[in-house]
This record gives sequence, structure tokens and C-alpha cells, in this order.
Amino acid sequence: TVSLKAADLSALNELLPPPVPLLALTGQGDGNVQFSGTTEHPVVSGTLALRNLTVLGAAASRLASDFRIAAETLAINAAKLETPSGGAELSGVLALDDQATNEWQLRLRDLSNDLLLGWAYRLSKAELPIGGGTLNGKLACKGPWRHAETTAEFVATALRIGEEPVARLEVRAT
Repeated sequence: TVSLKAADLSALNELLPPPVPLLALTGQGDGNVQFSGTTEHPVVSGTLALRNLTVLGAAASRLASDFRIAAETLAINAAKLETPSGGAELSGVLALDDQATNEWQLRLRDLSNDLLLGWAYRLSKAELPIGGGTLNGKLACKGPWRHAETTAEFVATALRIGEEPVARLEVRAT
């Protein structure tokens, strides 16, 4: 078992492998990691509790989760992100290669559209003419990445598209 208390998460950006440095984490945190299994089938599991953090330059008050990495999957038990405007929760199993199977769900609750668009811009450099408002909804994924069945249901309220105000926008996709 390894326990970690980080007074400054930004120091981990240089130590941990991708995609951690891409997230540009700052803040404080605690974590515990256990290593088990065999050299052929290793297992890494633990807990993570981050506070007063920024992720991709956006402020969040808290991120907490239990996790398990084994058999080319990342299992997450209710990873919760709390921001000044709302929050998000991710649960399930994410495939870490093309063969493993996904079975995960992401829920958003009153999350700032500007926060999400800022993250999208930092990750893709795509600038969208959308701003303001909040987003609620869920995104779910099942199956291997190549043949994943993905469903999305989102409701954005009080946003702008270009200069036009939009009171409510609902999106459903499969």
C-alpha cells in the first residue's frame, strides 16, 4: 500500500504518465494505492480525494473516487466532481485498450457550459460559438471502443449560440 498526501498537485504533473499532465492539475489531495495480482495480471486499486483544485484551468472544490485498474480496464466507483456551479459523477468500467469492454455512465448536474467548453477547448483547441448557461444530463457507453453503443441525453439552459439567447436546448443521441 502506498499513501500520498500532496500539498501541491501540480508537482504530480511531471511525475505521472499521460493523460495526467494534460489535465494541468493544481490543488491539494490525498490518495491510497494498493498493488496486488501477479506480474502477468497486475491490479492497482485505491482511493483519491482532491480539494481546492483546478482541472484544465477550471476551479473545482472537490474530486473524490475509488478506482481499480485490472485486465485493461479502469473501474470507477462514483467519481464525484464538485464545482462552484454544479457537479459531475462518473461510474462504471472504462476500457483502456481496444479489446476491453466499456460499461460506464457520466451524469452532469447544473454544470457550467463555460466550464465544459473551456475543457473542450483546452483538449481540442476547437473554439465553439456557445456560452453561458448550465448543462444537466447523462452520457453512457457500453461495449469495446470500436463498437461502442453510446447514448446521450442533455438539457442546456440559459445559453447563447453566437449572439442568440437560447432558453432551453435538449439533445438526445445514440
